[in-house]
Amino acid sequence: SPVVSVCAQYRDGHLFSDAKDGCLVGVMMDLLPEGSVDYTKEEIANFFEQHGASYAFYEQGARFVCLSNDVEPLFERFIHVLTQPALSFEALKKIKAITVDAFERAKDNPK
Repeated sequence: SPVVSVCAQYRDGHLFSDAKDGCLVGVMMDLLPEGSVDYTKEEIANFFEQHGASYAFYEQGARFVCLSNDVEPLFERFIHVLTQPALSFEALKKIKAITVDAFERAKDNPK
């Protein structure tokens, strides 16, 4: 089966990732795989893994890569996660802590 790559990107998304507001977009995108209206984080991860797909959510959008025979159910779940996030307060606190820690560690980078 051929490999399919599906990418949903913000128009001019590269501008978000370079701007101050890009941090907020990044946090929001990091929240998406934490859970949706009908699925937990574990159910989302297991679904993509069971189909052998890789996926990512980032400042400029989201993507997944899979075999062509699995694209339809994966695309449906992908769109569901993008359009029906749960956005829980606990997930926000977790992502905030990870983001703050990344900023703190970035200060140690000699660049």
